[in-house]
Amino acid sequence: MLKKEFANIKYYQAAVALGLAFLFIIVGSFFDLQISQSIVSFGNVFGQICAYLGPLPGYVIFGSVGILFFLSNEDGEGKSTFYLSAACLVIFPLLSGALYGIQVFDETFSSSVLQAFVGILIVSFCEVGVYFLCRKGNKNDCYTIAITFLFSFVTVFALLYLLKKAGLRPRYIFLNEINDFSYYRNWWDFDSTVQAAFPDTASTMFESWPSGHAGLAAFSIVGILYCKLNEKMKGKENIYFYVSLAFTFLVSFGRVLDGHHFVSDVAFGAFFSYLFAFLVIYLVFLPKPTESEKEDDEYTTLIGNYSLCKGTMNSPRQKDIQKKKAQSNINKKPHKRKKSL
Repeated sequence: MLKKEFANIKYYQAAVALGLAFLFIIVGSFFDLQISQSIVSFGNVFGQICAYLGPLPGYVIFGSVGILFFLSNEDGEGKSTFYLSAACLVIFPLLSGALYGIQVFDETFSSSVLQAFVGILIVSFCEVGVYFLCRKGNKNDCYTIAITFLFSFVTVFALLYLLKKAGLRPRYIFLNEINDFSYYRNWWDFDSTVQAAFPDTASTMFESWPSGHAGLAAFSIVGILYCKLNEKMKGKENIYFYVSLAFTFLVSFGRVLDGHHFVSDVAFGAFFSYLFAFLVIYLVFLPKPTESEKEDDEYTTLIGNYSLCKGTMNSPRQKDIQKKKAQSNINKKPHKRKKSL
C-alpha cells in the first residue's frame, strides 16, 4: 500500500514542487528572450539581495553535515570516533563557507581569499544556530540526516556544475552588454561558438543554464528534516515546505529580474534540485510498513499459499491420478470374511 508521505514530505507536495518547475521550463523554452526583454532591470536591489541570499540555505545545510555527525558521536565510545566527528565539525562549515563566499562575492571582492573568508564567517554564524536547533535530537536521526544532506548536496552541486560547463549558454546581461541578441541560444543548443567568439570574456558569462542560485535555493527543501530533530518544529513540516517553495520562487524571479538568468535556467535549476533531493530522501527514509500492513501481507501470503495448494489439487494431472485410484478400488475383488464358528 502506497503511503501518503516520505520523511514528512507528502507525495502531492513533491509533485507540486516538480510540477511548478516543469511548467516554467515549458514556458521558458518558448518565451525566454521575450520575458527577459520585458522585465529585466539591471542593478535592482531585489536582484542583488537574491544573489547574496539565494544559495545560503543550501550551503548552510551542507555545512551542518559536520554538526550532525558531531552530535551523533558526541558521546562516542572511543577517542578516534570523537576526533573524527570533531574534525567533521570543523571541515564541513569551512568548506561550505568557502564555496559560498567564492560564488556570491566574486564581484564584490577581487581576492578569492577574502571572498572565502567572508563566506566562512557568514556560514559559520548560521551553523551556530543549527547546532542549538538540533543539539537535543536523537543521535541516530542526526547521523541519518547527515548522510542524507551529504549525498543530496553533492549530487545536486555536481550536476549543476557539470551542466553549466556543458551548456555554455550566454547570459542575458552579456547579450545586453554587447548589444547583439543574435548570440542568444536556447538551453538545448549546447553551443560553444559564442564563447569561442569572445575569448577575453569571463567564463561565467557563458554559464547561464542551469541556475546554481535557483538550484541551491530549491535545495533548502531538504531542511525539512530539521523538524525531526527539534520537538518545537515537529508538526510544522507543511509550513517549512511552503516557505521553502516561496523562497525558491522569489530567488528565481530575482535572478531573472537582474538579467543573470532566463526563466528556463532557474526552472531547470530548481527542477534538478527538487528531483535529486527528493530521490535521495526517499531512498534513505524508505517508508516502513505499519503493523496492520504487515498483518495484511501475512494474510495475503496465506491466501496465496492456500490458493496455490488448491490449484495444485484441482490440476488436470491430480484429477487423473484420483480417477485412476477410484477405478482401481472398484476393480478390486471384495474380501470374503470367514464365518466364525
